[in-house]
Amino acid sequence: MAFHVEAPTGRATLEALLALVARLDAVAAADPEAGILLDQTQFEYAGIGTDEVRTVGEAWQATAHASRARVAVVAPDSTVFGLSRQGVAYAEAESTIRVFRTRDEAEGWLGGGS
Repeated sequence: MAFHVEAPTGRATLEALLALVARLDAVAAADPEAGILLDQTQFEYAGIGTDEVRTVGEAWQATAHASRARVAVVAPDSTVFGLSRQGVAYAEAESTIRVFRTRDEAEGWLGGGS
């Protein structure tokens, strides 16, 4: 399966995360069959908490296209991993978004693994 790679860098703010949701929605609209690999290896989550994660999860749910996309999130950092999993729960997207510690695992899942 083909997939699009998004690898944000810098500090994760609520505004940056909401912009990321909008970008991923546009990607999913342009190619509904492609998966999305979201590599958060270089994204710094200092200052992001439950309220921001809930807001992003709700924004994800409200998207026209991204909410139906198959998304693999790479989050090797324990804090980012936990917040990402929390975001998946808030988005009610457990069947379409998975969070992984390594890119190899994420690519394997996008490629048809389980």
